Amino acid sequence: MRELADRHQWRMVTLLRLERGTDESTDPIKHLLEHVRILGADAVVVPERRHLSDMAGHDCLEGVCRVCFVATMSPEQQLWPWTIGGAALPTWPMS
Repeated sequence: MRELADRHQWRMVTLLRLERGTDESTDPIKHLLEHVRILGADAVVVPERRHLSDMAGHDCLEGVCRVCFVATMSPEQQLWPWTIGGAALPTWPMS
């Protein structure tokens, strides 16, 4: 992920390790979105799309894309657009 950020001259602010939550207050997606808002992040980079699942295992990609861009690393690198109020897509392709 750091290599991807460097390649596209993205400033990596922090790395978060999100554990599967046990209740509403520890939902990993809510935790992620809170950090995105606090830090003013334009994008989230995750190893795989499955890393954007809530504590019940539901895919939350669409919800995260309402707040920022999402880049997934595998099975292939892909950029998911910021769907509400986002900026223009960053320089692409990722390779």
